[in-house]
Amino acid sequence: MNAPTLTALHSWEEVDDVFERAERCETDADRVALLCDYYYDTSEPLDLDPFGAEYRAEMVRLHSRITGRERYTPAESERAGYLDERGLDVVAQPPPFGNGASDAIGEYFIAWGYVMRVLAIPPGGSILEYGPGGGQLSVALARHGLDVSVVDIEPVYIEAIEEQCSRLGVPITARVGEFGDVPEPGRRYDAVLFFEAFHHSLDHAELLRRLHTVVSDSGVVAIAGEPIIEPGSYWEPTIPFAWGPRCDLLSLYAMRRYGWLELGFREAYFYDVSEHAGWVVTKEACALTSRGTTYVLRRRNEPGRLDRVVTRLTGRLRGRGPA
Repeated sequence: MNAPTLTALHSWEEVDDVFERAERCETDADRVALLCDYYYDTSEPLDLDPFGAEYRAEMVRLHSRITGRERYTPAESERAGYLDERGLDVVAQPPPFGNGASDAIGEYFIAWGYVMRVLAIPPGGSILEYGPGGGQLSVALARHGLDVSVVDIEPVYIEAIEEQCSRLGVPITARVGEFGDVPEPGRRYDAVLFFEAFHHSLDHAELLRRLHTVVSDSGVVAIAGEPIIEPGSYWEPTIPFAWGPRCDLLSLYAMRRYGWLELGFREAYFYDVSEHAGWVVTKEACALTSRGTTYVLRRRNEPGRLDRVVTRLTGRLRGRGPA
């Protein structure tokens, strides 16, 4: 049996036709399933340095064409507009709860558990999560007794996380802010976590460099549940360049509707940009769901680096990383 493949669309008219069909779907699950069957073929060769300013400008232009908006700024573009649309109670039922059958939330529990296991933060350790959204991973870590801080661009999420922890009687530090901000100036953490959030960072190369000032000398950066695309992946056609806005229709739909930035990264590029920023990357693949797959970044000059490099190279030979 042949592996499933995405259907290519070659015009915005075709894209809009599928979007109209998606609007008529009876459930969110049906809408997502439909949109995940298609991608827009940009047919745009991009022979530019992915680390250069010209490349970045081209990606900003593509995002503008997708969204129909003149500019992108995180404080304006990354707000969670769907919260008002759906009238969600983000304290009693924060996302991703309440969306789909039990297998959908089960996948998140598997992913959250895998990330926790990979991080293996010792008792009393500290962690800062960027873009926690509904906050369930960080709230669970706070309940476990860790020193947890969160930063999100959406004030509604920050208020909901604070209210959840207040009701549970567990401490948490929650602040409205952007990636790279810290709730307490000068504070450094044992771990910094991005779960399904890093792909909203336009200036991700600079962010990776900046994180050296946020993580303790022996600490880690964990990037999990991200559209970091392996060679041969089902999603490979949706990112026909090193990095940029994803062209699957689910991502295009979100960008068009809310103005969000939905980046994707070729895996080889992600390794390169991380290493250029001074990190050694170890990939921890989650067998049960790609949401749990976690890329762990450690300082290049940290003690024990050689052992981890050998582990990483061995993993590549076994198919765990890019060739």
